[in-house]
Amino acid sequence: MLRGAGRFAGLVGAVVLVACATGYPAGMAGTATPAFNGVRDSDGTTSLDEDELHADGRNLLDVLQQRLPNMTVSQDGDCPEVNLRGKSTVQHASNPAIYVGQERAANTCILLALNTFDIGHVEVYPSGIVHRPGYLSSPYGVIILFMRKSAVQ
Repeated sequence: MLRGAGRFAGLVGAVVLVACATGYPAGMAGTATPAFNGVRDSDGTTSLDEDELHADGRNLLDVLQQRLPNMTVSQDGDCPEVNLRGKSTVQHASNPAIYVGQERAANTCILLALNTFDIGHVEVYPSGIVHRPGYLSSPYGVIILFMRKSAVQ
């Protein structure tokens, strides 16, 4: 019975994370929350389509920050440090795994480098549990970027 308790606690934490994602981000009380046109599944997965990605003409990292209120970003080095679930330690980065197609990106700089008009669809798994074949789960969350067909050719 205790063996599955950790997994259950993780699922409860993911549900709490989703519930908190609908509130105002810190420091924004009293301001309007940006409209969210993407899809947020019951398991906490957020999907953004082309219309959502291209609406503001902003870079991908800005769009993700705007649409995922619990996501935090800090810029201490060359690449931004991205946290979907909170920082686990002071010593190690808690960046999510990022996939472009089925290739894992080396770092978070890809979120600044890619043009949103080249991306057809984004899926964000804050819990880190991915049910798609070919993608590994990560304790810090997973971001999968699906490129537009015309951008790949």
